[in-house]
Amino acid sequence: RNYDLSFWGPLTLREALATSRNVPAVMTACDVGIPVLLDYLRSAGFTHLDRSPDYYGPGLALGTGGATLLQLARAYSAFACGGVLQPLLIGRSPDGSELTLGERRRIMNGRTAAKITHILSDREARRRSFGGRNFLDFPFDVAAKTGTSKDYRDSWTAGFTPEYTVAVWVGNFDGTPMKEVSGGWGAGRIFHQVMRILSSGGSSRFPYPDDLRRVRLCRRSG
Repeated sequence: RNYDLSFWGPLTLREALATSRNVPAVMTACDVGIPVLLDYLRSAGFTHLDRSPDYYGPGLALGTGGATLLQLARAYSAFACGGVLQPLLIGRSPDGSELTLGERRRIMNGRTAAKITHILSDREARRRSFGGRNFLDFPFDVAAKTGTSKDYRDSWTAGFTPEYTVAVWVGNFDGTPMKEVSGGWGAGRIFHQVMRILSSGGSSRFPYPDDLRRVRLCRRSG
């Protein structure tokens, strides 16, 4: 079911992703194949997913496999890096050498990364779900996605600008449910404040390939 327990009928990919609809995500996972999706997630740094595809099922598209905030931050930064998953600099050892997590790996082509970035930064596309004024609205380009787990146990928002990637989690460390704190309201509020601080006075815009253009299409026939 969708988060709001309603069915909106045919949607474009842009509408489905920007407004966080559950049903299109599950249907896409089934069409692609759960084994294929699972292999891709593992290649994108979610190496803890060590069970079989049958164990996770179609809900894998909605996060039934779980993830750490660090994994999410690294995965979303790949969109900002043109589809390349980068190692994370954790710090430096006593001898001054860098301590990193993960390896550099391309997980999607640049055009795909650009298209997803354009969708996730589309303020108008997400208003149907998040409302006219929400914490994902900025005066500069920000691509963002929210998530809310069952019974409000987790609230998260992850996103990026051309310069920064920010991921926020809100919840109780003992796993008890919150009082209906959603990703767009709980983590989204913190995400908004952090992005504002990082990009103070900025007016950054995402670069896009010259050969990408926007077209109108029929939502029913494609």
